[in-house]
Amino acid sequence: MADVQIRERTHNQKGLEDALRAVLADGNIQSEWPLERAIAVGDKATGVPVLHDLYK
Repeated sequence: MADVQIRERTHNQKGLEDALRAVLADGNIQSEWPLERAIAVGDKATGVPVLHDLYK
């Protein structure tokens, strides 16, 4: 669902993979993040607040 919405809202320029890559680039297995931070990083990478909207 998230991937489809991200692709629709970015005209297929971004997808869930872009959000997940951004989270991975900013952290690692030794980092402990609150879910809200991961969502914010993912949404910033895609340029649309899909993850935030789905989380709410």
